Amino acid sequence: MTFGTGAPTDRLLREGRKFGLAAILASQQPEDFSNIAFSNTATKLIFQVSDQNSRISRQLYRKSGTHSLQHISDIITKLKRGYSYAITQNTGAVVRIASFAERKERWHKDQEGKT
Repeated sequence: MTFGTGAPTDRLLREGRKFGLAAILASQQPEDFSNIAFSNTATKLIFQVSDQNSRISRQLYRKSGTHSLQHISDIITKLKRGYSYAITQNTGAVVRIASFAERKERWHKDQEGKT
């Protein structure tokens, strides 16, 4: 699926918001996403990326009142494995993403507690 400017995803995201559409878009290259995709998605998880022209940092800065442009650039280019810069409700924060093994173990403990 193409995420670039003028792609079907642009129209889907614009029109879908009116109806409460939820969509998960993923790419190893955040540059793949158009400005419309950045503007019309509420929650973003960004793992370590190279952002030489600061395009990604600028897009995130527009959605986050939490950090300066330079700080966001510093964060997303130096994140360690298992960490992400998350933006939701116009607030950005570095968060740790639990591994599948950790989530699986937690799920099993929760299931044991229900019996």
